[in-house]
Amino acid sequence: MRLRFRLGSFLIAMFFCLTFESPSQATEVVGNNEMAAYLGTGGLLLPSSFAGSATAKTQVTNCDDCVWAYTVFCMYTSEGLCKHSTASCPSGQIRYRVWFGQTRQNLQVVGSVCWGSGRPLTRHDLENEIRSTVIKFVPALDLQIAPPGGTLTFIPVIGWTNQSSAYRPPPFEISGHVVTLEAVASWRWIWGDGSLEWKVVPGQPYPQNQISHRYRIPGNYLVQVSTHWQATYSIVGFGTYPVSGEQIVQSDSLEIDVLTSSSVRVKRSS
Repeated sequence: MRLRFRLGSFLIAMFFCLTFESPSQATEVVGNNEMAAYLGTGGLLLPSSFAGSATAKTQVTNCDDCVWAYTVFCMYTSEGLCKHSTASCPSGQIRYRVWFGQTRQNLQVVGSVCWGSGRPLTRHDLENEIRSTVIKFVPALDLQIAPPGGTLTFIPVIGWTNQSSAYRPPPFEISGHVVTLEAVASWRWIWGDGSLEWKVVPGQPYPQNQISHRYRIPGNYLVQVSTHWQATYSIVGFGTYPVSGEQIVQSDSLEIDVLTSSSVRVKRSS
């Protein structure tokens, strides 16, 4: 998106009405090099330099569908930026007004920030990195069945996944923000005989009996289990949020023979 206008005759409300994409669309951040301004939709993470109320900071971060913008704190002149926009910020940064509203028609100034040349960070940007962390470090799924050689009809098999019910890594830093993460698991068991059940525990080896199943008819059955992780993250100084997007799912399976004799075996499916 490229914006062309004369700031001398600029009406800020009209500018945003004419140039913003609909806030119902996916989160978007656009840099305007000509005007050194940024505009977009989605939860904006305001930097520590934000001069405004804590309530405004929270509102801007929490509203996924709202519209926001950075505009240079004062007008351009023939000599470039006015003195205040550069003198009031550290070297290499410019002071911007922060605009925010539910829609593009009702934007209001909620404060100002000192900002450099990089694009402003949204929660959706942060979540992309968080999802990579979750996928990389959640406990691996390792389906186990006991007895290890299979079972007989009406004799229960016990299953477990060698996982924990929750994953809480140490706090970590992303793009200058300290983040804590918690992922909670649930398990979907498909026993191969038409039975399906959800569990909120990972199961434990024998003699524990958290997850078990009895087969009534002899045969070869494919036992399938999938772990479904739901994650939330907290940004220090902002709040706690669910990790959006597709759920993280792991899967594993085993074939099990259910016999009416003592000759039993288990083999892992390909």
